[in-house]
Amino acid sequence: MPPEQQTVSQNQMPFSPMPQAQVPQIGYAGFWLRFLAYTLDSLIIFVIIGIPINIIASIVDSRSILFAVGITLLHIVLMYTYFIFLTNKNQATIGKKLLGLRVVSEEGTPLSLGKIAFRETIGKLISAVILFIGYLMVAFTSKKQGLHDKMVGSVVLSNPAERKTWAFVVSIILSAVLPIIAIIGILAAITLASLSSAREYATDAIIKSNLISIQAQAEVVYYANNKSYGTMLADPIIKEALKKAIATARANPTGNVTTDAYAVYLPLKNPTAPNTGWCVDSTGASRASVDPGMATVCP
Repeated sequence: MPPEQQTVSQNQMPFSPMPQAQVPQIGYAGFWLRFLAYTLDSLIIFVIIGIPINIIASIVDSRSILFAVGITLLHIVLMYTYFIFLTNKNQATIGKKLLGLRVVSEEGTPLSLGKIAFRETIGKLISAVILFIGYLMVAFTSKKQGLHDKMVGSVVLSNPAERKTWAFVVSIILSAVLPIIAIIGILAAITLASLSSAREYATDAIIKSNLISIQAQAEVVYYANNKSYGTMLADPIIKEALKKAIATARANPTGNVTTDAYAVYLPLKNPTAPNTGWCVDSTGASRASVDPGMATVCP
């Protein structure tokens, strides 16, 4: 019977190949995918490194420059340790691993510790200081390599099968939200700085006003006491003005009072020059000045 006349019986089915599962292709990770992984890593670093360091800094509450430098260096060292250690151990940081990325050589073999350390430190620093062009190269090179990749012969591979969907979604949300939070934070910092400066100017105005009122009342006391300033600090008006000035400045006044002369000085919150405050004296001076010590004349 010719093949074209053959029929298929009820118990027979024509041959049909089994459908094959599509295996995701492993390729080079592009700029945005690597950016999303870095966003996740940034959040993780903030949680495991940034928050504990800030807590330590707040507990110590030191204003020493050396302490501030030490805290900053500690943060940098721990951050680099995070990238170098995990890339050497797992070929990926936590952020990269969640998105199915790994860092290998161009031949697909693991990078040496030395190359990883160079890539994560000097390589990325150079990529950043040239206006981040080293990072932008990822979007335009055939193997999606940044300058720091080319320096050590590394590539970042992407395996969609290993990608965690929830992490991918979270990274997209973070990459959209974090810049907004950063902008709000910058604006808030500027606003707070402006408010702080305004408060300091207001505080200094109160200090100056009270010292000037002391100066005016001192002349009243001088002529009421046979041309003597000796009892001026006992005068109720001067005592009240001095009390307000001290409370505002949160510092003790310096200067001196004698029968023939006096000087009263208090530091300012926002002085025009370092280590200066406001000084009034019996010569009529009322100006920004350095601390007169026990003198009876403003310097």
